[in-house]
Amino acid sequence: MGSIAYAYGLRENVAVTLSAGVLTTNASSNVEFMGVRSEASTVVPILVGLRYYVPAPEPGAKVRPFLSVGVGSYMGFDSGVNFDGAIVTESRSESAFGGRLGVGLDLFTGYHFKFVVNAGYNLMTDFSQPIGARSNYNGGDFSLGIGWAI
Repeated sequence: MGSIAYAYGLRENVAVTLSAGVLTTNASSNVEFMGVRSEASTVVPILVGLRYYVPAPEPGAKVRPFLSVGVGSYMGFDSGVNFDGAIVTESRSESAFGGRLGVGLDLFTGYHFKFVVNAGYNLMTDFSQPIGARSNYNGGDFSLGIGWAI
């Protein structure tokens, strides 16, 4: 759904990254004969990784393709409210270890401003109990972003 990332260039062709985002979110409400149930869930990956530019970019290059890898925690949050004569609230959180492999492009439109195109695959262990409708959120993703390079 969205994320924020920071990349620190170690060399011209390698950067260390830190990212946090929202992989998925879900909300639902059910009205039944004897009550109402509302639920919400979110999965948030927090990853540390590397971005490797291939080939090594020339100074002033406007297009910089890269490969990326990240590892870290996928945190799941699940909460619900049930009303069937009494109000009952529940909430829980869990974390699972995982990572992301990706490919992308940095497209510089000026000296500092850039657009980022990124596609990847998230691979993680299962949550012990479902978060939302699933215990596992392995799968592909695609993102478009904007950035500022110093």
